[in-house]
Amino acid sequence: MAFRRPAHRRIFGGTGVRSLVTALALAGLVGMAAAESRPPPAPAPVLEIDDAAYVGTHADPTGVAVFRGVPFAAAPVGEHRWRPPAPLPSRPGRHEALRFAPACIQGGYMGDWYRGVVAGFGGDPAAVVDPPESEDCLYLNVWRPAGETGDAGDAPLPVIVFIHGGGNAGGWSWEPNYDGQHLAAQGFVVVTIAYRLGVFGFFSHPDEPHANFGLLDQVAALRWIHTHADALGADVDRITVMGESSGGNNIVHLMALPAARDLFQRAVVQSAGWALRETPLKADQDPAGLALQEAVLGAGSTLRALRAADTDAVFAAARSTHASRGYDPVVDGVSLSESVFQSVNGGRLAPVDLLIGSNRDEWLMYLPEAPTLADLTDQGLPEAARAPATRLLEDGERMARTLDRVVTAWQMVCPSLHLAAAVARQGNDSWVYWFTRQREGDMAATLGAYHGAELPYVFDTHDAWLPTDADDRRLTARINAYWTAFARTGDPNPGAQTGIRTPPWPAYRGDGDDVQRLDTVIEPVHHPEWPLCADLGVRAMGPPDAPDPPGGP
Repeated sequence: MAFRRPAHRRIFGGTGVRSLVTALALAGLVGMAAAESRPPPAPAPVLEIDDAAYVGTHADPTGVAVFRGVPFAAAPVGEHRWRPPAPLPSRPGRHEALRFAPACIQGGYMGDWYRGVVAGFGGDPAAVVDPPESEDCLYLNVWRPAGETGDAGDAPLPVIVFIHGGGNAGGWSWEPNYDGQHLAAQGFVVVTIAYRLGVFGFFSHPDEPHANFGLLDQVAALRWIHTHADALGADVDRITVMGESSGGNNIVHLMALPAARDLFQRAVVQSAGWALRETPLKADQDPAGLALQEAVLGAGSTLRALRAADTDAVFAAARSTHASRGYDPVVDGVSLSESVFQSVNGGRLAPVDLLIGSNRDEWLMYLPEAPTLADLTDQGLPEAARAPATRLLEDGERMARTLDRVVTAWQMVCPSLHLAAAVARQGNDSWVYWFTRQREGDMAATLGAYHGAELPYVFDTHDAWLPTDADDRRLTARINAYWTAFARTGDPNPGAQTGIRTPPWPAYRGDGDDVQRLDTVIEPVHHPEWPLCADLGVRAMGPPDAPDPPGGP
């Protein structure tokens, strides 16, 4: 159960009013009077998409209109498995949009991560329930202010499109922290999207030219928003894509993807960046596809037969045939013709403004109980990373903190700073943050500012098991103000009209300066890990390839 702001209500003071209410209560008339004066319920909101009408509801407590489980592409099953997303067939008539659609196939991947975090904060992990799963999963969810219909005369609203994380192997568009109602209530159309995961979304095979199906699903969702902008009440010239972890990493790929060019103007990338290390080649991943085919159907089988194979059998076989490869996009020569690193350094990114950053303790929760320097190579870092780690230890840093800092810098901080500087060189604006807020309490100290810790502040969705105090709520208001200002204008500084005091956030130009630290005290700082990034080679991304985080958002 997530924390929610109380619904707005007017408090009438004065003993006269209280006495009258008391008298009516004693007379048994309060209920009758309230029933007679209560306004009729607002009609259910309707989203008209071509010849289909999706009937939604109003979110509690904000009252914004919400449409859950709206399809944006054909079901990627049968002949559509391992193909680019196909257009949605006609769906004439009225359809309920009251329930979220099943998550894409993942085998409980994210549920296990959530249970670990809940337990880490002293909550009951049994409270985390895995979502239903299906290959038929290309659906999205829409929140928008009540009364915004997209009719002529309504001013179109800026759009925030959220792409969930989960290592491209797990996650779903309606995790509790991704509830879009509080953002929508501030004058946005908020869309959270699904995309194919794991072996169904990122699959290479020599008989299929495409490989980045999950990435193409994200493009299809953005195109759907453009196509139906009038019905959504959406301003297609103010679309911000926002993602965390692998969702943010996918956005970095979208910035380099020709098919996504002109589909968004701003990007928010949270706790990602390793896309700059190296983008694998499809030819190097094709053998895993052939191995899967043989494991499911035996020697002499075909990709066509594999497309018709049982979902569970394919997923089970992939656990072994794809165990040594992650599920990042690849250079397939069709959707991606070069690595992200080449696009970044060649100045060929989409011309978008960027808000990007990392948390202080991204990797702490993923370390073994008794870590050693040998764990650096196990986490995908080169042998050369031992030298800066050894220096930190010699300076008195604890082993766990040393490994957390080095892996976090390698995977996220350093490539993010590199990307921010590259965007600025191309002529767009970059804004960099460093999230260091640690929740109160002894249990919170074991996780620090962990991977995904900023999400409840962005969406204002603090879970009941998270220790949340007045400082956290103040920080929520400020982060909300920064993020929504950026989505409106490309500049996170909201101005005085919001009524929320936010310290000025300078644009990033490079060299680790002017990074906004987000904590109980907010201030621009020189990034504390900039020297470590220099030791690790921030100016020379490239190989070796680093794996995805081993779980989490």
